[in-house]
Amino acid sequence: MTAAEQPSEQPADWTITAQPYQHLPSEAKVVWHIENVVTTTIALLLAVVAFYIPAVPDSWQPLRISVAAAVLAIGLFEAIVLIPRRYRYYEFQVAEDHVAIRRGRLFRRLLVLPLHQILFVETRQGPALARYGLVKVQLGTIAEHHALGPVPPTVAVEVRTAVQRRGGSRD
Repeated sequence: MTAAEQPSEQPADWTITAQPYQHLPSEAKVVWHIENVVTTTIALLLAVVAFYIPAVPDSWQPLRISVAAAVLAIGLFEAIVLIPRRYRYYEFQVAEDHVAIRRGRLFRRLLVLPLHQILFVETRQGPALARYGLVKVQLGTIAEHHALGPVPPTVAVEVRTAVQRRGGSRD
């Protein structure tokens, strides 16, 4: 059973319409792991550079090692625990009158954006996303930006088309 076929573990009051929610593609986990490795590597490099700052006293050596170990532990925790959970509990729905994003297990969040309140749809694609054929979608309302994805480009086109179609009619 694939992730897209797994039944949702969300309570019934978290369902907006009878239309099923979609899961992110499995490549989203790979992209998140790549982003985690890059971020952790940069943080570790900064910690190593801090080891060689001449103005820092030698008595701070244990602190330097502790900081580097903490950075590594946080990166590993994100890779082992947080990324798989983020993937498992992230669902979205593109309906004819709204876009809904459900995420979280312990701290649940349901975001419902009526299409007529979405002012723009922006797609972004960096090298890692391009490698796996995914894009990130930013949905802009008058007050905030909301992220969707990483998702396949077809979903981005579906959202953009729905917003354009609904944009002219304000029920």
